[in-house]
Amino acid sequence: MERQAKMRVGGMCELMARRMIGAAEGHFLQGLKTEPRVQELIKGFHDYFEEAIEVIGVNAPLDPRTVGPLLTAYEKAMAPLQAWIADPKGDVRDIVKAARREGIGALLQLAPLLQNRKRGYLYVNAISVRFSQLLELLDAKPAPEALKKGMQEHDAALAEFKKFAGIR
Repeated sequence: MERQAKMRVGGMCELMARRMIGAAEGHFLQGLKTEPRVQELIKGFHDYFEEAIEVIGVNAPLDPRTVGPLLTAYEKAMAPLQAWIADPKGDVRDIVKAARREGIGALLQLAPLLQNRKRGYLYVNAISVRFSQLLELLDAKPAPEALKKGMQEHDAALAEFKKFAGIR
């Protein structure tokens, strides 16, 4: 693991120092048109950094600027369903349809953000499994206690992902 860490950090330094700074110097000091190359290198550096975090096993948070809005959208999609489970009055079908559509949409948008952080997939998968189980429970029309338990299990999976992502 130590060798892997040295290799990854050395690679990131090489990418940043020689390639990025060299291309930026060409752009600013020599008037070369290297801006697209610099942007490509910056994106490559970010991907390499995320991959290094995963390989080395560092528990670093995900980028809250990208993951945060998706989690907010997911929680917003789940809020009416949570409210209905807490107080089951009226027809739940429209609430379920909206939660399914918007909730799954937000979860699917998380996948590309976890491209280099494979451990995150386990957490998102746990959320989607609990969400699916909750929807199946709603179709079966169980006792309110069973629904509350299903919602608690879902919320626990969501809390684990937030902990992994470093989002409160």
